[in-house]
Amino acid sequence: MPRMIIIGGVPACGKSAILKATKFVGTGKNTLVPYRPEKIRRFGTLHFEINEKEKCIFFGLYDAKMFDGRFDGTDRLSLSIVPTFMWFLKQVRRKYKGYTLVIEGDRVVNKLIMDKLKKFRKLFIVFTATKSKIAKRHKKRGDGQTETYLKGRSTKVNNMCKDYPHVLLNNNTKKDLESNTKLLRKLIRMDNKKFDKFAEKAVIVE
Repeated sequence: MPRMIIIGGVPACGKSAILKATKFVGTGKNTLVPYRPEKIRRFGTLHFEINEKEKCIFFGLYDAKMFDGRFDGTDRLSLSIVPTFMWFLKQVRRKYKGYTLVIEGDRVVNKLIMDKLKKFRKLFIVFTATKSKIAKRHKKRGDGQTETYLKGRSTKVNNMCKDYPHVLLNNNTKKDLESNTKLLRKLIRMDNKKFDKFAEKAVIVE
């Protein structure tokens, strides 16, 4: 059975930026999945990329450019992606044994999905940033997300942190981005024993 890295956090905390950096930045051994649109695969309405050498799968669509008015990751997939995603997981349990599946985004990081992943070896990482930093990112990218929507997403993330063990990581600065990217690559390449050891750091916030 494959293992999962689940990435959560409020909008503009940097989830997609970290995934994008993990996939695109660097050359040679530091690059996990080069930007090659022709290698994007589909399972129904689900888009994903497989790196057989690194044994990892990234879900969603990621543009090599920075924010261009479109959201990256699973936010660019159908709003009704959950049933397809769950069906896909059933199909890959044997085929991609030993792989690391990486997911992020509001479409798939939710209570319904988390409850379905109980049998998977997994790690839930929640990224956070200061309110001022998040506000600056929203303004810079001009995403048009309303205050009501953002409050709803914040409540959802807080509730998930109370329900599921997670590792909380800051993502305020460029240095944080580099550190988080390095950690994610390291986790993908870890053997299961080291992966489980790191996952022991996960806690539930009351």
